[in-house]
Order: sequence, then structure tokens, then C-alpha cells
Amino acid sequence: MGILDKVSLPIEMTFGVELECIGDKATEFIDSNPLDFNAERDASLDDVNGIEFISPIMKYDEFDLHRLKDTLYFIKSNGFSVDNSCGGHIHFGASYLENLGSILNLLVIYKYFEKELCAISNARGGRIRRGCSNHASSIVGIMYDVESALKKEKIMSSSTIDESKKIKEGAISKRKSYGLNVRNIGNPEKNTVEFRVPNGTLDEETLKENIILFGSLVKVSKEIFDFYEYQIEVNNLLSTKRKSEKRIELLLNLIFDDKKDAKEIYYERFENNIGDPMLGNLGMKETTLRDYPSVRKVLEKKR
Repeated sequence: MGILDKVSLPIEMTFGVELECIGDKATEFIDSNPLDFNAERDASLDDVNGIEFISPIMKYDEFDLHRLKDTLYFIKSNGFSVDNSCGGHIHFGASYLENLGSILNLLVIYKYFEKELCAISNARGGRIRRGCSNHASSIVGIMYDVESALKKEKIMSSSTIDESKKIKEGAISKRKSYGLNVRNIGNPEKNTVEFRVPNGTLDEETLKENIILFGSLVKVSKEIFDFYEYQIEVNNLLSTKRKSEKRIELLLNLIFDDKKDAKEIYYERFENNIGDPMLGNLGMKETTLRDYPSVRKVLEKKR
């Protein structure tokens, strides 16, 4: 029994994956791609045969999961593989979040648990690729800019997505190379939030586990904002400093509730990956919600 049998994602939530890999057939696939995934040259990879397969918009349902499985099999059967320069980025449709409050929740939850999320972004024993220091660093800069923009613009409403547009250019943000990329929010061509820390993988179960992890984080960010009392409770939880072992427990309880079997997958990742030296190279700084009073004020405005 896999994680798919224990946890699912809302049917209205969309996602997409970017499969960075290498293979001798890279040029052949780019010139004449037989897949319904886009194939593009990826110059960021170490190998000259670097390629990126970009999925269409998908849902976490039987049809699209089967399509993903078949695509992974086809890619591997044509000799493609991953090395330690490959990333496995995962996008989620930002329209699911609906409003500024849900987006702020996603940012503050990600920031509070940033070290733990980075540690569990890869399969057990997987070491964060060195490229993350340049292409998937801490979101501490985003949080600083968002806090400053909310204070400057005197934004208090959190009920509509329009408010996020007011802080987008100055805050949400100037570049995409953070572990959580939110600069495409509101973009009519690519309205997504993107998780960039995971390493490249062509393993079906690992990829599904990553989709579930980050999709569940997006899901709970919206659920918290939808219930005001829950929002206040979570804000209080995120205002206290904790050791990493306590934070991972709180994080997994927050996004997986009573799904014990599912949580075990990520506990195992945490225990095996938390000693990764790369975690010290991503610019992470421990903060709590108390460091972002304007963000907290918006989230706690009675609605």
C-alpha cells in the first residue's frame, strides 16, 4: 500500500512537474518529442545532454497519475537518468489559494519550517544538490519584502487576490531562485507557486510523495485561512521558537493530521537527511511569526 492510498489532494488543485534529466537522446527528443510533456534543453545541468520534461497541467487523480507513471517509464526506457545537478520542481495552481491570506499562510508556514521542509524534500538519504544554493535558497528575502510592502501600503484586507497584486512587483518577488517561488502568482499564463528544492527523480513513488508533501502544504494554507479560530491557533504556534525535532513533529501533524502511516515516510526522510551539510548553505535563518508583525496583523484581521 503506497502513500496514494493514504492521502489525496483536492480535485480542484492542479499541479505540474519539471523532470530535469540527462541522456544521449536529448537532442532527438527536443527535435521530435513523442510525449505530451514538453521537452526543452536545460543548460543549467552539468551534462551537455541535459533536458527538462515539463508536464501539462495535471490533477492528482487516477488518469493523470497513470499518465505520469507511463511517462516516467518511457523516459527511463529511452536511457534518461538524473545526476546530482538535476532538480525536480513541482508547481501548483495558485488559483486554488484564492486570496492574499492563504498566500501569506503558505509563506509563513514554509518559512517557519524551512529547514525541515528542505530536509524532507528528497527521498531518505538523498542529499540536496549543490545547485540549490543558487537556484533554491531561503525565502527570508521574500518575507522581508512582503513584510515591508504590507507595512508601506497599509494593506489590511486579506479576502481577495487583488491585494496580492499590490505587493507582487515589490515583494512577491524580484527573482524566482528561492526554494519557494511565488513570483508567478497572478500571471495569466503561469499562475503557480513552485517548490524548487527537490532533487531530480524519475522514481514514481518518490515523485508522488513530493507532490503529496507540497500539495498538502498548499492545501492546509487555504484551510487555515478559511477558519478564523484555526488561523489564530496556528499563528500562536508559529510565534514560538522550537528545536528542529519539535518543528518536524508540528509540521507533519499540521499537514497530515492523523494520517500516521503517511507521516512515517517524512519522519524517515527527516531522520536521515537532517544532517545534510547543504542545509547550512541555503541562507536559512530561524524566524517566527513575531518577526513579521504586519503579516500577522493581516492574517488576524477579523473576517
